[in-house]
Amino acid sequence: MPFAVGCGKRPSQGQVANVPILVPYQGNWHVDEKKTIALWLSQGESQAEINDHLAMIRKQGLPLHLDLHIQGNVAVEPWGAIRHGVEGEYLFFALHAEGPGVCGKAWHHENRADPGNHISKPYIRLQIKDGDLWFSDRDKEDVDPTDPELINTPITAGSAATCIADKLPQEWTPWLTYIFTADPKQ
Repeated sequence: MPFAVGCGKRPSQGQVANVPILVPYQGNWHVDEKKTIALWLSQGESQAEINDHLAMIRKQGLPLHLDLHIQGNVAVEPWGAIRHGVEGEYLFFALHAEGPGVCGKAWHHENRADPGNHISKPYIRLQIKDGDLWFSDRDKEDVDPTDPELINTPITAGSAATCIADKLPQEWTPWLTYIFTADPKQ
């Protein structure tokens, strides 16, 4: 869950960085609700749990997940009419190859134009399967706004051998995967 961090420098105030490890993921991606729900069911989620989740987000007027527009090391989430044109973002860092995909971290802002807005730091995984983007994240509620990773961690860092994303303590959420399809116009 995101939380407010107060004013300060937003990590993405610099240029978008072109990162070779992220080349396969560039472009516009639309969440595929049917494929995502089918995946969740195959992973053991009950239809009742999924229905509860859908009811909660629909009550807030939200889609299952916002679309993603990935350019370089940034994935923009266009809120559109839901939040009057505001854009969220994932700013990827500490990325490394892992299996057929990429694992790392991201600074997630609900409003990329407001450095005092809600921010979280999830672990993320990206993978292309059958032409679809599989976007997974796991998060925790307590993020330290003075976290040195905010400005000191390079975009690519670490390795599959040193990755701790699957070994995090209980306060981290389990991995949650969403499936996105490529925009046919790209």
